[in-house]
Amino acid sequence: MGRMEMNRTLFSRWLAGAILWLGLNGILAADPRIGLVTFSERPLVDRDENQQPKGLVVSVLAELMHRAGLEYNIKFAPPKRALLIAQRTENHCVFPIDRSQEREVFFKWVSPVLISRHGFYAQPERNIKLVTLKDARPYVIGSYLGSGVS
Repeated sequence: MGRMEMNRTLFSRWLAGAILWLGLNGILAADPRIGLVTFSERPLVDRDENQQPKGLVVSVLAELMHRAGLEYNIKFAPPKRALLIAQRTENHCVFPIDRSQEREVFFKWVSPVLISRHGFYAQPERNIKLVTLKDARPYVIGSYLGSGVS
């Protein structure tokens, strides 16, 4: 074996060892917590005066994680970005999110945290009465971009 071949062999072994070391370090240094991505959807999810997550679904998830002995962190993002983060980032979930046929192929659905129905909401002082869907026609109806019902 010539000197040049020996140098290549040593370099290849060194490179393979370095890649293995970096890979193992990356795995060992990875955040063991589950990443939960959410957005404000009152009263299910919101932030308190210190910008900490609060709400019905946040309380349910905190109790579930506590009982399972799992560490987690919660990040806020707009709904569409939250879906992308959960889809592209390992060990991440998005909540609360509606289940739809479009999303079925991209996500593994763990379990419903809350079962709800969609509805129309207005400020109490508006005193709006709706009997049929047609009765809602004169009103502005909003939805979150990326929501299952938008």
